[in-house]
Amino acid sequence: MRLFFFCTFLLAAVGAWAAEGRFVVHEQLGADGLPDRRVTVWLPLEYDANPGERFGVLYLHDGQNVFDPARSSFGTEWSADEAVAGLMASGELPPMIVVGVDNSPRRRAEYAPGQEGDVYRTWFAGPLREFIDANYRTVDAPDRRWVGGASMGGLVSFMLAWEHPELYGAAICMSPAFKYLNFDYPAGLEGPAPACTHFYIDNGTEELEKELQPGVEAMVARLPELGCPENTCFTLFIEEGARHFEADWARRLPGALRACQSFSAAIRSEPGPCTH
Repeated sequence: MRLFFFCTFLLAAVGAWAAEGRFVVHEQLGADGLPDRRVTVWLPLEYDANPGERFGVLYLHDGQNVFDPARSSFGTEWSADEAVAGLMASGELPPMIVVGVDNSPRRRAEYAPGQEGDVYRTWFAGPLREFIDANYRTVDAPDRRWVGGASMGGLVSFMLAWEHPELYGAAICMSPAFKYLNFDYPAGLEGPAPACTHFYIDNGTEELEKELQPGVEAMVARLPELGCPENTCFTLFIEEGARHFEADWARRLPGALRACQSFSAAIRSEPGPCTH
């Protein structure tokens, strides 16, 4: 892995698209074998107001689509900062920052099983995570480090959490491409299932969602066979009428965050292997 080259910009959270807080933009982050990309970090107001406090981290793939409609590939964003800020304000989430990791022209290969995907996940779980932990006041614990994405981003989020349960306590997999085109990820999935990681899986019912539903069904059938039962190890939610689109994922994101936090609080409420 080569060293990071980056420049940082502080952006005031102004404009209708931003929650209160601020953004830090790191340009040209990458590694050998990967194209450089932008990584945007949203820091809530509490981050600067409470300099002695440490924060959980939510990593999101396709980062250009999660904060700003002007940068989104489709003119609509996930409103991830608003979702997290609102749940923090209501007491439903502990303090958390959000890291949006842009995709690259090699998105499909990086987010899928295979050699390029292996390189991407190694960078994401290693140098990228280490960079964020070194430059921000994070909590270095899996129950406070989550990863999420949609479509192929949902697939790679699942892969990261399944392969690295020591790092990620939850994976948000929206409209995941588990079984699509030339690959069938559930068929090759091996256990044992992580004991202390929760997988939120959802899908819609319209357009491309119909093509992805067989993969979702294959995954939710495979998980219990590997020791990952529904409602404890994973949550499944199907939204009738929803499409494969940013606005639909934005609408479901607060519920996904609530599901992951509910699992995290429940499984760590008593002494055991998931407490630290």
